[in-house]
This record gives sequence, structure tokens and C-alpha cells, in this order.
Amino acid sequence: MGPPFARFYSVDPEFDFEVGLPVPEPIARLGRIVPSELPGGEVAVAEHRGADTSAAYGELRAWIEANGREAAGMPWEVSYSDPQEVPDPADWRIEVVWPIR
Repeated sequence: MGPPFARFYSVDPEFDFEVGLPVPEPIARLGRIVPSELPGGEVAVAEHRGADTSAAYGELRAWIEANGREAAGMPWEVSYSDPQEVPDPADWRIEVVWPIR
């Protein structure tokens, strides 16, 4: 169905984020597991190698501004590397996705 994602709502002063997995059909709420959807529409994407994605966020912010665009929501990260198969975090492949308008 697809790789896992993490969507960040805030990181300061505390982390507030959502972790999700694509599913083939809608699910019902089950305790702390709640259904949600990532927004559709235009996005800016940066592919990153390694665990620390802060540089990718900076590059995306700069690209969005340089191209006369605006952020249109909270970004998320999509992880294409399974830590059990790729144990070195320096080799992880992560996309940072940011909705824009």
C-alpha cells in the first residue's frame, strides 16, 4: 500500500506528530488509532539521505520562497528505508513533502 509517513504539527516546545501507514480502505477508530488523510494538491518535495532531515526542510523553505509560493499546511516525511534492512541511519532515504500554493 505504501511506505510509512510522519506528519509534524509542532516540534517546539514539544513534539506533536502523527505516524501513519497507507491502507487500502478507510478504517474505524480503535483507541489511539484514528483514521486520517494526507491532503491532496500541489506539494514541494525534497529527497534526503540520512536521519536528520533539518537541512531538507531549510532547502524546501528556501525553494518555496524563491519561487513565489507559500506553504499551505504542515509537512510530512515519507520513509523509504526499513531500519531493519538499512541499519545505518546515514543511508536512510526519506522524502520531505510540503503542501504549497
